[in-house]
Amino acid sequence: MTSGSGPVVGVVAGTPQLVGAARALGVRTVFVHPAGESRPAAADAADHAVAADLADGEAVCCR
Repeated sequence: MTSGSGPVVGVVAGTPQLVGAARALGVRTVFVHPAGESRPAAADAADHAVAADLADGEAVCCR
């Protein structure tokens, strides 16, 4: 992920447009998507992407 200060938002099940809008505002983005599924386009638009078991709250919030 890009280093630096400033806001960071975690996006779960968002769209590339949502990720792009956040980045346009200077917000760093972490896109969380289901492990074991294809990497969605929104993950490619984000600063960082994480594949996780979305049913496991600990895996999603604390990676």
